[in-house]
Amino acid sequence: MRGRGNASDSAQPRYRRIAAALIRNIEAGLYPDRRLPGRRVLESQFGASRVTIDSALDILERERWIRRIPSKRVEITVRREDFGEKLTSFLSRSGFRPPRMNDAFRRADERRLAGGAAEQDVINLSKLCDEHWDGHLNFDLEAAAVAAAMRDYRAGVSEMFTTGGMPGLKAALCEHLPSIGIHANPAEILILSRRLQAYRLVSEVLIGPSTEFWYPAVSLIRFYGIAERHTSWRREMPVDASGRIDFSGFEVSKRPKVLALEPDAAKPLGGTLSEAERLMLVDAARKTSAFIIEDCYTRIVEPTATKPPLASLDPGKDCVIYMGAVPAWFSTIGCFNFVVANDRLISQLRASGRRDYLSPGLFSQYVAEKLFTEHLIEPMTERFAVFHRERIAAVNAILAKYLGDRFSWKCPAGFGCIWLDLAGVNLKRLWRRRRGVDFELGWFYGEKELRHVLLRYTIPLGKFEEGVKRLRENIEAFG
Repeated sequence: MRGRGNASDSAQPRYRRIAAALIRNIEAGLYPDRRLPGRRVLESQFGASRVTIDSALDILERERWIRRIPSKRVEITVRREDFGEKLTSFLSRSGFRPPRMNDAFRRADERRLAGGAAEQDVINLSKLCDEHWDGHLNFDLEAAAVAAAMRDYRAGVSEMFTTGGMPGLKAALCEHLPSIGIHANPAEILILSRRLQAYRLVSEVLIGPSTEFWYPAVSLIRFYGIAERHTSWRREMPVDASGRIDFSGFEVSKRPKVLALEPDAAKPLGGTLSEAERLMLVDAARKTSAFIIEDCYTRIVEPTATKPPLASLDPGKDCVIYMGAVPAWFSTIGCFNFVVANDRLISQLRASGRRDYLSPGLFSQYVAEKLFTEHLIEPMTERFAVFHRERIAAVNAILAKYLGDRFSWKCPAGFGCIWLDLAGVNLKRLWRRRRGVDFELGWFYGEKELRHVLLRYTIPLGKFEEGVKRLRENIEAFG
């Protein structure tokens, strides 16, 4: 109950003291049948009148501890449970059905997959959202940032409730961005809640019914569905066997157009965009009044992010919209997303955006500011690089032990992806009959001819090794 402990029990009205006692009983689990005793029992137990008991129950109902149903005992509506239980309960009640790409939630066929085994006996090697690395790699540095943020907050100098981003965090970004060749002022930065919200907001402002929306065939962007409500002119750029994107159609098109790219995310078939391609794209966009959405979500720790960002080649911010982040898997507390663009476009985005787009985790913003201003990003990045090299070496050793005699794989990106090439295996049959291990067929980015399996290595190494062992057993049995 809100306000408990702010005054002594004797200073509170009796009905409030009874309400507090009932809440303590609920939290202690004293009502295992999830029902409160009847009113007469409560009157006797507390030596109180019916009116006093009703007033106490009013408080519990208002604060959603109970639900009163006519002619029935009062039902308890809250209980202590972990986040996973709460999430499962919420999804079940809401009818939410996540897209297949997000495999952090259970799939409908998982019970069949397990062959009757308990769910915890199935190891999901393609789980997308298990982003918290072993041991909370940077937690001690984040804790230092939290302590610094709390000192300022208690001193009353916090700006954490500013819609569109805290001025302090924007100023800290302006100090950081020149290290990757981007120069901006606070009016050219917008802080957002999530990567997907950034895509949606930019799309809602820029993409109209006659606008062409271009993206590579091998791309995460195609799964976001960001242009479907705004234009029917969706253009997929071919990607050849070496991973090279064919930009020729984009260059010659005369329509109003927006190009969405992940230039630093190495794909299964090749590397990132070359510097020559980056120069060509910015020049083509500038000449045709096109916009480029540059998604650099992983750049802060991406081992392949050695080439200049497209935004650094567009100092006037005429055509490139830079989308960056401190991702949750790098900083679980200080994570946030941001957009860098022309100040006029930023003004349009702020005017068009829903408040939930423009109000990310407020305390996260304050912590993130401290991560930058206290120069903690640098040691966090160095730690991550060392950790990632060690993790990749261990992952390669596990794959070589169980799969190296027959198959090949690539671990090209900084976000835990493995593209496993199971040449000669009937993948559809393998997937239908899999037991004890789950995985995704085809690339995370999409694949017409199924030949790859997507794995991720953000789960603990022991669990990953057991999952790869089970995968090999499945291949020998069903592949």
